[in-house]
Amino acid sequence: MEYPSINEYKDSVGIPECLEHSALQGLEPVKQGGQVVLTSGNFAVVFKMKRKETGEFFALKCFLTDEPDRAKAYREIEAELRYAESPYFVRMQYLEDAIWAGPGDKPFPVLLMPWVEGETLDSYVERLVEEDPARLPLVAYRFSVMASWLVNQPFAHGDIKPDNILVRKDGTMVLVDYDGLYVPSMQGWPAREAGTSAFRHPKRDQMPFDEQIDDFPLVSIALSLLLIAHKPSLLSDYGAKDRLLFTENDYRNLAQSRVLPEVVALSHHADVQRMYGLFLIALSEGHLQRCENRLLLLPPPRQDFAQPTNIFRTLPREFCVNGVSFRMIPVEGGSYMMGAADDDSEAQDWEKPCHKVTLDSYYMAETQVTQALWEAVMGYNPSKFKGANRPVECVTWNDCQKFLMKLNALTGMQFCLPTEAQWEYAARGGKRSKGYKYAGGNNLDSVAWWSGNSNDETHDVKKKQPNELGLYDMSGNVNEWCNDRFDENCYANSPEHNPQGPGSGCNRVLRGGSWYFDARDCRLSCRNYDAPDVRYCNCGLRLALPNLQC
Repeated sequence: MEYPSINEYKDSVGIPECLEHSALQGLEPVKQGGQVVLTSGNFAVVFKMKRKETGEFFALKCFLTDEPDRAKAYREIEAELRYAESPYFVRMQYLEDAIWAGPGDKPFPVLLMPWVEGETLDSYVERLVEEDPARLPLVAYRFSVMASWLVNQPFAHGDIKPDNILVRKDGTMVLVDYDGLYVPSMQGWPAREAGTSAFRHPKRDQMPFDEQIDDFPLVSIALSLLLIAHKPSLLSDYGAKDRLLFTENDYRNLAQSRVLPEVVALSHHADVQRMYGLFLIALSEGHLQRCENRLLLLPPPRQDFAQPTNIFRTLPREFCVNGVSFRMIPVEGGSYMMGAADDDSEAQDWEKPCHKVTLDSYYMAETQVTQALWEAVMGYNPSKFKGANRPVECVTWNDCQKFLMKLNALTGMQFCLPTEAQWEYAARGGKRSKGYKYAGGNNLDSVAWWSGNSNDETHDVKKKQPNELGLYDMSGNVNEWCNDRFDENCYANSPEHNPQGPGSGCNRVLRGGSWYFDARDCRLSCRNYDAPDVRYCNCGLRLALPNLQC
């Protein structure tokens, strides 16, 4: 049976008549920046849904591929978790014949569960290493409490890794993604998930599918978190995007591990000694059956921790399309004064009045869309000044919409042009703003390619100093199309929260100045505009993305 695509599901979740199962009645998709909030992988897409009557949020998991015995497995898991009273799991419902989507002649199944707001454990730890390392022992302790509970249960998660552990706003943890779960009624079944190489036992494929399959990844992660808590620099020295400290090769040949000397150097700590001993037992035996689960418990930190005020800053997101990578930078929501001050003699009247704007969090592309990325998506390069790492130009606003449609079809994401308010907030540095005149500083030559230094052409992105958020070329190089229509009087009555621009108008907003313009046009409050069907060799674009984890 052919399953629907992400876009087909996205079309269906917002239509009440397509939600066939009674458990889905009254649910509607949550939107951010006008786009449906979703996350996707190779096998499923998850929508954030809200029940109007109660205000509750749910995760609706829709499958992209068929899988043998999926219904049978989920029914067994659902029955087990129904009575597992634990903060580490959320209850789920497997709903057969639940949603109409695509051209199929019958409804498709879904998983429905409470929505968990949180940050993945790996990104949470990476951020604490940079911003609040004193809190790392608390993270290691909380993980050890969860691990000691889980190894004593008659079931197992099956794919323990930091990506499948969310840290809530209060710092507590919850396990997500139950596709590989083992419950007692599955005894003798083959494993439905192989686990992740950086965390699973090196002989996982030869081990029985039972309640012990989590033992090794739990103690491996616990040891890594403990080592990082004692020495935070280990994460940058040995960590990587898809793991903490240890690699699959470390497990297969521990004597050659680069991390092992660090373990020895920290073994004067009694908790490191004990956790390393458990790690060696789990590596040797494949399980911790003969160990007491309390040995996994770390002593609680003696320090009192105030609730962090900024716990939900996310990390950059990497994307790759047809071999071309690009990076999206998180912009934490907040309030700022948009526009030019009344006494700014360089400002046009349509840059005033200066007014308060409050934005939700979102992502902004690290650079302007390059010619390499445009060609990877569209199959051609319209630019006058050729160069794979130069910004694409000679694109109209309408061209940008076609590019976004194709990019979203390739990635399953919701990339868009930023609103004018999002553009200016990000260019000013968001909450990290230092009040510069241009994006990244007051010396225009340091941060921008403009008429005074460009030699009348574009230049490779990321050659000038970034702004406070790590965004490049927001002043100069090429003008950037925004989503908004242009109205010279719109600032006078603009809504404060997430303004989307005027509802009508022939022209579209351009921001940032370019290689062709003078310093006045590179100011952060400067606004330009043009018709959506015109193309110039100094006009390009930058991507925005709703923050799907906020």
